[in-house]
Amino acid sequence: MVIGLCHDGTGGLWCGDRTTGELRHWDGRSDRVRSWTPCTWRSRSAKVKGIWFLGRDRHGRIWGSAAQPGGFCFDPATGSASVFPDRFTGSGGLPQGAINDLYHGANGELWFGNPLGIVIHDPTQPQVRTFVPLDLQGMPNRLRIWSMEFSGDSVLWCAVSAAED
Repeated sequence: MVIGLCHDGTGGLWCGDRTTGELRHWDGRSDRVRSWTPCTWRSRSAKVKGIWFLGRDRHGRIWGSAAQPGGFCFDPATGSASVFPDRFTGSGGLPQGAINDLYHGANGELWFGNPLGIVIHDPTQPQVRTFVPLDLQGMPNRLRIWSMEFSGDSVLWCAVSAAED
């Protein structure tokens, strides 16, 4: 079952399969489909499972979120995959290890919408900045960030829902 989709910038589509954990690329020019099953950093035999989000950065890398291992990055140019660390198992990672949306900033930073907030990752720095809204306008629960968009006046708009504690 395909849930995650993103454009490749050349007329094709990347698809993430929730059931198999495969990444599939449809080349719109040749009508050819290729599949990859990215390995995680923990084990060459452990696979990404349950892909539900895909986003592409300016360098063509595919960032995604999966049931296992959480946030990941796949580089189609090299075929390599890496896991974006979960902050509960390492410093400076993603809260809950999931990505719901991706924005590639003007200075090269990556903004991730996450079930527990917004994470800003500068690829030149080892740490990330995490913004976790706890009580926005009187809402009793934390906010889950589903989607983000910057407007022309540099205002960040977010689609959110209340996360249960």
